[in-house]
Amino acid sequence: MIPHEQQLGMLERFASEVVPVVRKAAPTTLWTDADPYGGRPAVHGRTVADAANEVDKAQP
Repeated sequence: MIPHEQQLGMLERFASEVVPVVRKAAPTTLWTDADPYGGRPAVHGRTVADAANEVDKAQP
């Protein structure tokens, strides 16, 4: 088993070095306001009741 301090170091390095490279190479709007199906339920202040409902309405 890897010591806890080493695990934290690995996680920090992953977050600071790997994640930015992946985000740059594969940009996405998933789970952002630009995602047309990424709205939260209306109880969280959004106007879209749920994303699945929007997908169903968009299909012919």
